[in-house]
Amino acid sequence: MEDRARKVAAPEVRHISEIRPAQRQPPPQRVTTQIDLAELARLTAASAQPEIAEGPSVELSLDHVPRLRVSRQVLLRTELDRREAFLISLIDDVSTVGMIVEVAGMAEELTLATLHQLYVQGIIDLL
Repeated sequence: MEDRARKVAAPEVRHISEIRPAQRQPPPQRVTTQIDLAELARLTAASAQPEIAEGPSVELSLDHVPRLRVSRQVLLRTELDRREAFLISLIDDVSTVGMIVEVAGMAEELTLATLHQLYVQGIIDLL
């Protein structure tokens, strides 16, 4: 009976929201900008395409095999953009233009235009 006399108070059970009030943050403000999609497409296309110098025209076939026409020393002194330098690194006198297009990971049109630019500059020859 003494056990009943000593009633143990049950711990008070409270919901977590009562213990730690919710910290409400205002939703982030959205900033909107109007974009002319036609102008964006025009600017993107203009910046993605290399300028092609006027020069001898060549029918660039996927079966052609490009080879370097200049020595490595001349090549080191030549100012090249990153696409030209990358494509030159893929030229091994065995791979065809089609193989280079597949390996380059660039758009086919861009790869062909850059190879044509290298041909016009006299850096590569096409066999």
